Amino acid sequence: MTVVIATGRMTPGAVLHEHAIGLDCYVVTYNGARALTRGGRAGDQHHNPTRVLLPDRTEVPFDRPIPAAALAEDDACRAASAAFLAKTGVPPAVSIGGDVIFHTPLPLPVSIGLVEWALERGLPFNLYIDDVLYCDRRFKDTVSIQMYGCLGQVPHVVLDDALHFLRNHPSPSTKVILFTEDLKHSATVALEASMRKLVRQIAEAGAGGVPLPDAEVPTVVPAQFFVEALAPGINKGQGLRKLMAVLGAPDGPLPGTTVDNVVAFGDGENDLEFLQYAGLSVAMANAHETTAKGATYQSAFTNREAAVARELLALWRAGQFVVDASLAPAEGSEEELALLSE
Repeated sequence: MTVVIATGRMTPGAVLHEHAIGLDCYVVTYNGARALTRGGRAGDQHHNPTRVLLPDRTEVPFDRPIPAAALAEDDACRAASAAFLAKTGVPPAVSIGGDVIFHTPLPLPVSIGLVEWALERGLPFNLYIDDVLYCDRRFKDTVSIQMYGCLGQVPHVVLDDALHFLRNHPSPSTKVILFTEDLKHSATVALEASMRKLVRQIAEAGAGGVPLPDAEVPTVVPAQFFVEALAPGINKGQGLRKLMAVLGAPDGPLPGTTVDNVVAFGDGENDLEFLQYAGLSVAMANAHETTAKGATYQSAFTNREAAVARELLALWRAGQFVVDASLAPAEGSEEELALLSE
């Protein structure tokens, strides 16, 4: 059995969860915009999923607990970033292990347009370049920036001028997130509408005055207190589809594997296409209503009640897939009870 973590989180945040479950996984991140091979990360007890490489190739760790008040401006992170930039002229990169299978970043004109729009309105925003999380110094102390850092467990690198940095960086931003002025749902709805209108205007302006077709209009995805913009057509479903094309290729690690061999689990709105694509999909009992309708069936258990573990055990015992018998606990055993109580 091969495990894939598909998430809206950035790669370092996903790798933290890979470590937590103790498995060496393929990871599809940024809601399907980026994917990495298994890199031996889970088996390396000394591996740090969020590291900045200094000019002398030494590594500064950033996976230690950081207080919320200090999260937006980590002195070690800023010092490492500044030193690396001064030495090489190239921003630091996060060392997470594994190779990039695919990466579909947000088109640069869209990223620039969104950042300009946010700055004009005083809205905090994030950039995600080469798996490093950036914010502008003007917004480093805002509640939204600090809350986001706590949720994702990845510290920000603070920039004096994020717009200039974006325009001159050799790599584009994978996505751009804009935050609401407050944490109310109504503000998120309004921000989503404004961003959809803005990205369409940018697409209509096109390149060299030539409008882009609808298929090339960037994706806008709302969340709790922010809205993110991704490259056109990006979602977890297409991310999994692209990954399967690589894994199941004749010369791939899982030759002949197709969508019919995929079992997917999800609960959020961004899981809909992911569940629809999989050969067999299971929505959690507490899944979003629309998401639940897109699944093959809905579990009787929530994600807080070990639903994934329960459903995997049931599918294995029903002969739906094959794993090493030594890895699965016997029915009613202490091992099973311990697994389902975690």
